Amino acid sequence: MAYRLPARHQEVNWREFTLWSILFFGIYLFYPFSFLVGDRSYIPLTDFPYLPDAITTRLLAIVPLILTDFIVVYMSERYILLAKGERPTALLYITALTLTQPELTFLRGCSLLLMTLILFTSFGEEGRSEAPFPYFTTGLMIGILCLVHPIYLLVVLCVLTTQYFVRTLTPRNVLAVLLGIALPAWILSPLLFVLWYQGGLDAYLIYVWGLIEGLLPIRFPFISGISIAYALFIVGLFALGSLLYMGRYQREKVRSRGMIVSLQVSCLLLFTFVAIFSPCTPELLVIIITPLSLLLGKGFGELRPRPARIVRTISLLILLGMTLAQAYYITFS
Repeated sequence: MAYRLPARHQEVNWREFTLWSILFFGIYLFYPFSFLVGDRSYIPLTDFPYLPDAITTRLLAIVPLILTDFIVVYMSERYILLAKGERPTALLYITALTLTQPELTFLRGCSLLLMTLILFTSFGEEGRSEAPFPYFTTGLMIGILCLVHPIYLLVVLCVLTTQYFVRTLTPRNVLAVLLGIALPAWILSPLLFVLWYQGGLDAYLIYVWGLIEGLLPIRFPFISGISIAYALFIVGLFALGSLLYMGRYQREKVRSRGMIVSLQVSCLLLFTFVAIFSPCTPELLVIIITPLSLLLGKGFGELRPRPARIVRTISLLILLGMTLAQAYYITFS
């Protein structure tokens, strides 16, 4: 039987993370994509005094990604979710999948950052099932996400399933989540009067109605805004991470096992939402990135360094090829 290195004994391969990150950052910043993140269509108000150039807006959009990477390293150590040898893999997939989003904007980058915080705060505190304050914070961040796009309200289902698997699903914690969701809308409601006074309320209502209208059509299996090949690639990564983790499931502590299972269920829920609410595919695929990458980091910890490096290289080359093909088609079609 072949010897398999435990995850805590695997090397921390930051060199591979650095080389691939530089490649994906370079392609994102200097290769033409279909949507530039400074497009006026993403701004709900009619009058916007300054619209920066493409490079500036793309640099602005990757600021939340960099913060997300730092949060994953800090929170993984706090919750003992990823070993040191597994963190570079998770960060690598977060970076690669985020930078290859065809419609990456600053707001969607912020949704990635908030989704990462939501995932970790929804794990709660170890040994304390009655701890409503962290879940109030979770609900507050979901409420802020809902101000960006109403589709993010579906994240509540992911949080509730996480509470169930880590055994913190209590009425007080659920109530704390709901109160946190309602707070941002209640605080910002006076802004509607300001918009009405300045004559911008109609434009804002049209923008909100456009977002809500995008939730109504159910087009299965059509996927709008992104290629079917890219979506299938994301599903394949999820299957790979889940398959690699299966051999480790029985050796995990109950709490760690619950956290990983909650990541798997969150990915499955979000995949289902993509199939149902296909016009919101770009928004949903962005928030899938963090749970999927954490699952991949945990799964690759079961492989020895050399096979793990080969599998990572193949998957990243496929992702890179699809990105370049899509950019080439959009540019020269």
